[in-house]
Amino acid sequence: IDVLQMAYVMLVKGEIRDFGSLTELDTLSVVIASVCHDYGHDGFNNAYHVNAITDRAIRYSDQSVQENFHIAESFSILNAPKYNFLSDYSRDDFKTFRKRMIGIILATDMARHVSDLANFKSLMEQRGIKNGANQSDIIDTDSPKKEFDTRQTLLEITVHAADVSTQVRPFDIAIQWTWLLFEEFFDQGDKEKEQKLPISFLCDRTTTCISTSQPGFMNFIVVPLFATIADLA
Repeated sequence: IDVLQMAYVMLVKGEIRDFGSLTELDTLSVVIASVCHDYGHDGFNNAYHVNAITDRAIRYSDQSVQENFHIAESFSILNAPKYNFLSDYSRDDFKTFRKRMIGIILATDMARHVSDLANFKSLMEQRGIKNGANQSDIIDTDSPKKEFDTRQTLLEITVHAADVSTQVRPFDIAIQWTWLLFEEFFDQGDKEKEQKLPISFLCDRTTTCISTSQPGFMNFIVVPLFATIADLA
């Protein structure tokens, strides 16, 4: 729910919904993707699943294992008649919603962060967007495909930012999320040691220093991402 709350702030208070000319279907895609992006998460990251050769890793061929799982499980529920609030949508609208949601959730895979942010920066430079100037040009309307794709890029970067936004919240909230996150990391590290697997980054409770690792995450991940998005405002 915290991801949905931040996505709402960015769409409404940050006016992404307005200058991105989002349709109701686009907005719904962001809302549902934000709620479902971690559905069924088991407390392990993709590296663990790949190294442990889990059923999830096998099912998704080691590719964005958790994200693919969240998407599949979410749609298995949405496809059930008793939960399918999309049943009155046209086939085309449903396909659009599904494509939007799949793309948004796959973009929450941190392995994509560097390339996705670089692509978004490149898009902004190509469109002449800086310090809020030409913000509506983020959507390329030269063709239906370009319009769909550039709006998709905007939606994906929005939810990705919302997903890593705990460190932009008030300190008392940010620190609670930090302790919870690292306890999950350390539990994974303990499991990896037990199974004699490679210990994932930041998951060894005996060597990881939380107070030094978090500034690095903020300086190299959070700040560059939000600074780029802020150029839209």
